[in-house]
Amino acid sequence: DKIETFYCLKEYFSNTFVLSEKLDLKKIWNDYGNLLLKPAQSRGGRGIIIPEDFEEFEFFAKRFLKKNTPYLIQEFIKGKEYNISTLHDKN
Repeated sequence: DKIETFYCLKEYFSNTFVLSEKLDLKKIWNDYGNLLLKPAQSRGGRGIIIPEDFEEFEFFAKRFLKKNTPYLIQEFIKGKEYNISTLHDKN
């Protein structure tokens, strides 16, 4: 679960937010511009949305909120992509 990983390792993440009704989507978009929406419970890049503009970002964010689908909002960092698998034990 990427949300649990985020809470445990916050300081190592790029600018990241857990999608919720409380977030000001317009402010996040204005502050960071290039964003992506990432499902909390998937792997291998499945389900990631990279919106082209605020309207698309807001559309998908509201859609995922309506479906109660856990998502992260992350700042999109251009460059080479790396896939890392980790295993965590909270104890």
